[in-house]
Amino acid sequence: MSENNIYILKGRFKATTTNTFGLFAVFVDKTQKNIDKISVAVSHFSSIYETNPELDWYKFDQIIQMANYKGEVSQSLTSDFQSLFRNSFGPEVIETFIDSVEGKNLKKVENIFVSLISKILADKEVTIQVEKQALNRQEMERIKSEAENAASKNEEKKSEEKKEETSTVIFNVEEGSVILNVEVVIGPIGGIPIYEVKPLDQIYVKIPGRTPKEMSFINLLNARNETGEILPVPATVKEVVKDKDTKQVNLLVEIVPGVYGKAMEQETVKLKKYDPLNDPRIKKTSTENPAQQPNIFSYGTGRTDKQTSPLIFLWIIGAVILILGLLFIFFASGG
Repeated sequence: MSENNIYILKGRFKATTTNTFGLFAVFVDKTQKNIDKISVAVSHFSSIYETNPELDWYKFDQIIQMANYKGEVSQSLTSDFQSLFRNSFGPEVIETFIDSVEGKNLKKVENIFVSLISKILADKEVTIQVEKQALNRQEMERIKSEAENAASKNEEKKSEEKKEETSTVIFNVEEGSVILNVEVVIGPIGGIPIYEVKPLDQIYVKIPGRTPKEMSFINLLNARNETGEILPVPATVKEVVKDKDTKQVNLLVEIVPGVYGKAMEQETVKLKKYDPLNDPRIKKTSTENPAQQPNIFSYGTGRTDKQTSPLIFLWIIGAVILILGLLFIFFASGG
């Protein structure tokens, strides 16, 4: 078996004064002596601290990723921690990490993290737990690949089940329109309970991108970032169908005129509300002139708010000159 060359430090912390809780996983490449990957999730909700870092590395890292994906974290703090960790782990710190994993004492590692956490939060009441794990890259890639394949098959099974369950729900839209299968974006913190959703509410949905048709609309809606990740898009709720027996809610949403999405979820979930200030597609082009950025709820109108004809100004100037001329003639004639 190949030598273990990937060292993983998994940890959780709580900062009492600032009521801040977090998880982190730092992947160290022993051979290259560099940081391979850093995963972080920071929140003001204590539930995130319930995850034990003694979990296997893949499950622990997936919990961190899902917390970020579901919006269960403070995005600004998580980003700050990610940057701080990345910039603070120089050669000496990496050597300490390697020595600590190979030895039995993680106290130095804990002190490093406590110092950084206290610094960024200005909170000295920090409790931390750090665990270690070592494996070789080939084994890590195998575990990751097997888990992703299993998740993909499970997702396909769920997708087929959803298709069967939603096949009895028929939504009527105007002729020539397109209806896509979409996924609602969950918003456990501050979201709208799905059983309270009503027509005209604006939420986020995600086009899965499983078919060429879906992929074409993802590209059309600019719903992909620089790394290829599919981004959620805003949508307006048009119709809500509740099933009292299965306790499931079917939604018809309008993404843009003529393009609809249908989704189904359990009535226990909360949906993420659309916020134009946090639209990931607008952030992607934030350096552009805001006046030139499209309003996603006004596609197809063919005009912007600032399209004012210059002829109006010419008419105004002409009218002023005419009035002044008439006044001059009037007074010159002694009238």
